Amino acid sequence: MDHLRAGSPKYDVVASHPLGRKEWAESWVRGFSDEGYHTSVAFVASHESNSLLGIADRYQTSRDERGYGRWVGRRWHDDFYRNIPEVAHDLESRGLVDSIYVTNRDGRILYENHRGSDGRMRDPLGARDTIKAERDRQPTAEETERFESRVSYLEDPNRLGPEKDAEPVHNRVRETVEEAKRRHGRHLEESRGKEGPEISETSIPEALREARDRDRALHREKAPQPPSPEENEKSVLGRDNTISAIRKDPQASEPRGRSSARELSQGSESSPVPTVTGQRAGSESVDSTDGDRRSVRDSTGSSGSSGRSEPEPSLSASSTSETGSAAASPAEGPSPSDIIDLKLQRIREAREAQSARERKVPDRRRGPVRDLGREDPGLGL
Repeated sequence: MDHLRAGSPKYDVVASHPLGRKEWAESWVRGFSDEGYHTSVAFVASHESNSLLGIADRYQTSRDERGYGRWVGRRWHDDFYRNIPEVAHDLESRGLVDSIYVTNRDGRILYENHRGSDGRMRDPLGARDTIKAERDRQPTAEETERFESRVSYLEDPNRLGPEKDAEPVHNRVRETVEEAKRRHGRHLEESRGKEGPEISETSIPEALREARDRDRALHREKAPQPPSPEENEKSVLGRDNTISAIRKDPQASEPRGRSSARELSQGSESSPVPTVTGQRAGSESVDSTDGDRRSVRDSTGSSGSSGRSEPEPSLSASSTSETGSAAASPAEGPSPSDIIDLKLQRIREAREAQSARERKVPDRRRGPVRDLGREDPGLGL
């Protein structure tokens, strides 16, 4: 199964496994879930007499039709049969699978549970009890007739008809059939009057499709949603073309950007430290922590292949304190006039740096100055 688990592209896989031991079951489902698969496990609940007879019937029918068959020893069958309820409970209680189902032999769902976004199963755990209840219930008349029909087939020396000789049934097959008959008779007496779990009209294929659709919807909810056409239009056709530069040092608390005097004078400890600054196109944005100057897009707002300008952020200034230190009061922050002077100084420095780069690069070789941000990777845009 490794070529399916880790292969690319991924394919839907339906695989059979006895799941007779907890460690086997965990290893099996993790082999798929660790590779990104949505894993669903279905347990078929039936009395041991039915499963034991099924071993003999499957083997002999395959021998009669194909010339070979698959055999499971009675000891393995009995061990797995006893372990299955606890294996199902282990997978469900630990949230090792995305979905768990219990079905009858007709493929109808008796129980199902699904893992939520928090990693826990959504409903109370019930796989173990459902398996036991289905095993212990009284068989229907149709199920009893089916059991007796398969026994008759295996005991009939002319089971293939008069035109074809049937091979003698192996002693191991015959012994298994006799043991199945004995257990079935005892079950009929012990299960009299016992009812089983409610049977759903949903089949396993339908349930798996529903789980797939539910899983896809959950992933769509978690995935970031693209901006709406209205948001795109607002971004492109804003009042002016702007850019934003992310501050390298998130600890720096020096306010910057365009803010009103009231916002600047009302900074508080609880206000977030501004980390984005907006500039009009045609000027330069300067990082407030290390003085790194970066050229900007031209008035069309183009940069690389984006073809759009970014909206100018609205900033508010605040003062913060490190963990364990006293919080600064709003009165201790810079005054509006200080911030305006600082802003003017940065604009002057940005223009001087831009002029210096223009003198170094001839226009006839490098094109318009406004394209420097795209042509010189050292500018960081």
